[in-house]
Amino acid sequence: MLVSINPQVGAVSGNYATRFHNFMAALHSVATCAAGGTPTAVNPVNSSTGVKDTGFNCITVLSNTEAGGWTSGFSTNITASTAYNASASSLIVDLYQASGKASAPWLRQTFGNFSYGFNSGSFDSYHHLQYYQGHTTASNNPATIAYNGTDSGNYTNGTTASVRPTGAYTSYSNYFPVNIVEHSQIYVAVTASYLIIVTPIDIAYYGIRDQAGWELTRSDNPAWCAFGYTTNQSAYYQVSSYRHIEYCWAYMAGIYPDGSQTSASKRGSQIDANSSSGEHKIAGSNGGGRNSSTGMRSLFPIAAAVGGQWSSYPSIWTPESPITDPVTGLTVPPAYPIIFNWSESGYSASGQVPGIYKGMTTTAAGLTQFASASEYVIAGTSYVPVRTGNTSYPDLFLLRKA
Repeated sequence: MLVSINPQVGAVSGNYATRFHNFMAALHSVATCAAGGTPTAVNPVNSSTGVKDTGFNCITVLSNTEAGGWTSGFSTNITASTAYNASASSLIVDLYQASGKASAPWLRQTFGNFSYGFNSGSFDSYHHLQYYQGHTTASNNPATIAYNGTDSGNYTNGTTASVRPTGAYTSYSNYFPVNIVEHSQIYVAVTASYLIIVTPIDIAYYGIRDQAGWELTRSDNPAWCAFGYTTNQSAYYQVSSYRHIEYCWAYMAGIYPDGSQTSASKRGSQIDANSSSGEHKIAGSNGGGRNSSTGMRSLFPIAAAVGGQWSSYPSIWTPESPITDPVTGLTVPPAYPIIFNWSESGYSASGQVPGIYKGMTTTAAGLTQFASASEYVIAGTSYVPVRTGNTSYPDLFLLRKA
């Protein structure tokens, strides 16, 4: 399933609360939709009346060949049919599916406005989407236990999940992904293997990476991985000057050359918004190679890291060239697989993530010139190009048209 969600469609949802409601309802509709089905329409809430406008639908379907692939969990309290409530507290979309791993049987993703409800008086200031993505143990069955239930110390505190809300959220909320209420086009790609949210300035990825044979035999290592980052609309995004958050996490066991294995755990790192400088966790320190504070190799270059302080020193900008398609002879943007590759103390683990490729890094004008098609075929599968990051130097990704 690949869709575009517009929480502002029809210009009737004039405040952040109604747009947040619209997006959450659409996310649930898409993630739980059957293969070949049409997601239940999400009519935008008229912020003047609190009533849904049936003349518009927030969801535009780009492809529905595959199902959204997720089941609605115990904590979900919003669907396409949920009436708008201006006094609501947290709106929650709770999603789960079986992991196939006996000791960690549930993959789980939980989205919401956990810190501030509409009724708090502070929602307009703290309106970014908050989320947990990872897995839970048998004692926390998502069908019957709330997301902050019996083993919340592992899930909501990050032992078995990726980025989660922290105290820095209230001080630097504008530097947290994902901003879903200030944009009119948000891509959501979701199947049983991944869920991807892309806005013009944010990306949040969660997927089940490829596993080697030795990993498949284990029962304790659900192979989820996640990454995400955002840019600040009002400032250049530089590693040494501006606050931001980005993360790169994977749940992995490791293997030594002699075949012996390590225990499974969450591996990777993140930059918190309360730090005004630091390494790039996705691309490595200042743009490439291995991140010195973690065993995770860089996933891919991002515009901010490759360029460094390009607003002051544009000569260090290193754009990539387009390539020639050997089948069609056309000039096209390159497509790079995203691989989580961890190595430490002689052992390693790795796997490619599904549903997405990293495209070329260049200027906005360069992408307009070299990535102008509405979709591209990569290894026999169609992908849709999307941009995110800084508006002047955006990052290109290619989302699978499933």
